[in-house]
Amino acid sequence: MRTIIFADTAYPVIGGGQVHLHNFYTYLKKRGHQARVFTNITQTTNGDGKDYIRIKWPSKSLLGLIKFFRLVSKLITPCDIIYCLYSYRLSAIVVLASKIQHKPIL
Repeated sequence: MRTIIFADTAYPVIGGGQVHLHNFYTYLKKRGHQARVFTNITQTTNGDGKDYIRIKWPSKSLLGLIKFFRLVSKLITPCDIIYCLYSYRLSAIVVLASKIQHKPIL
């Protein structure tokens, strides 16, 4: 199963949501699934690897949001399931892109 997890924050920011994200990602990987994490926190950690995509939230311009939407759409295309974790503005874009592509989203 190919999963992408979207969250506004991830490690190195510490909190309950970040721990949940890390545990879920680790759970999927240990069971042989493909998993990626997309976050707006640009600080990296030693364990990121190629599965962590860290991109700063776009500027408030319409063009910035359109480019961001295209990126999100491209990332979810190969995925079987999309998991969006506690992120309001990111969720709005992810849900729209997922619905357009008829992808299941949690």
